[in-house]
Amino acid sequence: MIVIQKNEKKRALKLYGPGLPSEQILNTVEIVRNLRQHCPSLLKYYGIYKIPIDSELAKNLPYSWTDSYALMMELIDGNTAEDISGQKGVWREMKSEQSIYWPVRLFKEIGEQLQCLHANMLVHRDVKPGNIMMDQNQKWRLVDFDLLTKPYIFAGTSLYTVPLKMLAVSPSLDIQNDVWALATTVYAYMKGTSGLFLSALYEDDWGVLHNKTVARQEEVLYESFFPEAPDFQEKIKTAWALPQTPLRYLLEGL
Repeated sequence: MIVIQKNEKKRALKLYGPGLPSEQILNTVEIVRNLRQHCPSLLKYYGIYKIPIDSELAKNLPYSWTDSYALMMELIDGNTAEDISGQKGVWREMKSEQSIYWPVRLFKEIGEQLQCLHANMLVHRDVKPGNIMMDQNQKWRLVDFDLLTKPYIFAGTSLYTVPLKMLAVSPSLDIQNDVWALATTVYAYMKGTSGLFLSALYEDDWGVLHNKTVARQEEVLYESFFPEAPDFQEKIKTAWALPQTPLRYLLEGL
């Protein structure tokens, strides 16, 4: 990531190298730009920026034989949830009331951003502590939309993926996996772990595996919120019984 000064404000550049980015990247940039009109908390994308070969910036690039391209976006001058958890230890050891409430805020604030994607039949596909940052205003922000696409395309990070999705013959990620990944992210943030690996993956019996996985999904959510969101447990039981867990339903009351 490169930081530049643009119109008296700092911006972030994500390099794509020489040559115009792929059609998929261009489409993703346009999708995020359009969505932000309705969801102001989404990361702001300004568009694809051409770095001329004779510019001062190009002199510091590893490739300089042709014009290069980068995505210009809002600069979040802060740390990731992964960094914060690693630097400050498990959140329960933190004393201030504000920081104790951070995990609930993480679910609520990132959940609202994901809900905007889901309302437009889009999935992030890579929700994890390393893709969540706390900005200058102490707000949690979702970043890295490179895998953003319509549902049923498989990608992402295995430790934040529903196990049954990983074991499927034709694996795919849907809206419910974003919910699972967000719950696992909060769990990892609180416990100081890196994602979740279920022992149920070693089961040979598909029915047993399914039951263990569903139970673990509820457990992860319970452990993520139990004293701060007392009404959450009943919501979880109802929500996980639905074909697609609606984030809006889970966010109510937080």
